[in-house]
Amino acid sequence: MRKYLLLLSLLISIDIVAQNDSTSKSNFLLKITLKNHLPINVFKRNYSYGIGGALNSELKISNNLAFIFTPAYMRYFFNQKVNGISGSTGYLIIPGGLKYYMDNKIYVFAEAGIGVKTSKFGKESVFEYSAGAGFCIAKNIDASLEYSKGNGSTFAPENIGINLAYTFYMNRQFNKAAK
Repeated sequence: MRKYLLLLSLLISIDIVAQNDSTSKSNFLLKITLKNHLPINVFKRNYSYGIGGALNSELKISNNLAFIFTPAYMRYFFNQKVNGISGSTGYLIIPGGLKYYMDNKIYVFAEAGIGVKTSKFGKESVFEYSAGAGFCIAKNIDASLEYSKGNGSTFAPENIGINLAYTFYMNRQFNKAAK
């Protein structure tokens, strides 16, 4: 069943961005994001995959640069083959960072912040950082790939992620290539 959920989540992992049709000159962008993470390296010993959501906001600083704030909640599912137990661990992430638009279609981003593991096995705070790149596919669609790593004493997530987002507010000049 988990394999089918993972496959389904990977198949729908495209950033779907719906642009507000108002002519507002706002430099603020708000997204709801579905995050799909595949654990790598040591982290994949204990966890098979992660899925979650985020509320992304972007505030344009200049023509190509934006401040980003992306609080997220992830659910990492235990690797049953290794652990012999089923279940999952919750993970709340509160990062901030910068996004740079290299041109109208391609962007890169970097974030850092705190993560908090929440599970029946205890809580732990983690410093987490991530970096990634994305591109606009069409007027309302863009896709991104992300690498993230946390540095905790007993919980140290490390993932490759594909994210999908739905945008509520967007300055038309912010994504000219989407026209």
